Amino acid sequence: MWPDSLLIDPAWIDGLSVELYHYVAEKPLIPDDPSWLAQSVVIGYLYRHDLDGLHRLFITDSQVESVTPIHRGAGMAAASLVALACTGAAPDTWLRQVYTLVDGQSDTLDLTLLRIGHVLGWTSVDLAMKHIGRGESPDEVVALALYSALCSPSDIMACLSRLREVPAAASLAGAVLGAHLGWAGFPADWRSRCTNVAPLDELAARIAQVQSTLGSRSRS
Repeated sequence: MWPDSLLIDPAWIDGLSVELYHYVAEKPLIPDDPSWLAQSVVIGYLYRHDLDGLHRLFITDSQVESVTPIHRGAGMAAASLVALACTGAAPDTWLRQVYTLVDGQSDTLDLTLLRIGHVLGWTSVDLAMKHIGRGESPDEVVALALYSALCSPSDIMACLSRLREVPAAASLAGAVLGAHLGWAGFPADWRSRCTNVAPLDELAARIAQVQSTLGSRSRS
């Protein structure tokens, strides 16, 4: 079930954002993708300008499916990471900001995120990823996605190739770097093979038009 609080439309969420929210809500990022991850990506987009609100949502809203003992912290971390990428935060700040936002939600998540800091300077990416985990838990999925994105924040192909054995982490990393780099960040041959692009292009254009109009009004 989707949280009613998101449908109230905070001032910065326009109707088209909610339309996108519902569009993505029914389409998993990858086949059999965990619902907590798909939800978290959408929530991160919708709450990109309100990280405090995002934090409160995961803590207090029992209607968010990801608010379970095993998924709450990981869902909050994934949503926060997407929100940071959407708002243009520098990649070298992502780990610190995500850790600050989720600190105390789960000892296991805290320790898993700290492992990223331990291995960022390692020369062997394979050993670094083994140290972080195998992606067998939600915490490890988020940590692996974040680590791979930090290793190559301007190269989506390199980022995703490291995660070929962990599809859920790859889907999150792709969403994060897609938000960070934009459509042009994906290789042209990948873009040409994407399906259902036309309705998303149309929706994106409409959102951009509304946001531009709202921005003009606020400056006048």
